[in-house]
Amino acid sequence: MNERMPRRAFLGGGVAILGGVAASAALTPKKARAAAWMLPSTTPETPTTHQIATMKKLADTIIPNVDGFPGAIESNAFDTINDPYYGLNPYISEMTSDLDDATYWAHAYFDDFKNRNYYERASILEERLGQAWWSPGSVYKDAYEGAIALTKLNYLGGLRNTVGTNYIGFPGPSTGYTP
Repeated sequence: MNERMPRRAFLGGGVAILGGVAASAALTPKKARAAAWMLPSTTPETPTTHQIATMKKLADTIIPNVDGFPGAIESNAFDTINDPYYGLNPYISEMTSDLDDATYWAHAYFDDFKNRNYYERASILEERLGQAWWSPGSVYKDAYEGAIALTKLNYLGGLRNTVGTNYIGFPGPSTGYTP
């Protein structure tokens, strides 16, 4: 007779026998298996002034104000990113911390993301998206891709004002920010 350790003994005292189902899969919600620890509250947050400035610089990195053309800041992209309807609002504090940590430590600027120039911010964002050869990217990659999509939607869709719809050909295709 083949003697096996009961699943209950393997998992610990108070866990019921789970049959043929893997314990980790049965005990973890399907949507949150890989990163349950990083899921924010679904309650909308009120961003701090630092978080607002950082998210505006993130949007400006995606669609910059260059050569006199309006960008994401002029189209009020932050208002769309922050709108609880789109679901990105609870991630603003996590993305701000992630960007500032990457700016300070990984890129050794020893400063906040919002204080860097466009080219440095673009390099940091590409790294957080996993597009740098030396980095797997951030655990918040999906949130960054959501911010990119909402910034483009806001600008090109005229969600907050029509400033971006006047420049549909600008900024053109980008190899670094296609979600």
